Amino acid sequence: MKAVAQLKWLKLAPDGSAPRPGKFSVPAKFDLQGEDWRSNSWSLVVEHNQSADAGALQKVEVRFLMDSAPVEWLTRGRKFTLYDGAEPLAEGEVL
Repeated sequence: MKAVAQLKWLKLAPDGSAPRPGKFSVPAKFDLQGEDWRSNSWSLVVEHNQSADAGALQKVEVRFLMDSAPVEWLTRGRKFTLYDGAEPLAEGEVL
């Protein structure tokens, strides 16, 4: 299941563009998960074909990497944070 989401990039590339290419996968922490989220983490596949705007906002398509993931988490209003290792990369919300 794919969903449309909006990302707010927390770190941009030096040229002001999204720091990741058009399709990538990273771990995501969802708003319903606690501090121990890494013990039950899921990765999102993120796809985009447009640049982030001046406010570092970007519309993307997201889906879970694994078929066994809780797809009900990809519902409107659900918030998540994408991670690059231990550092937050972007905050997102499913539209």
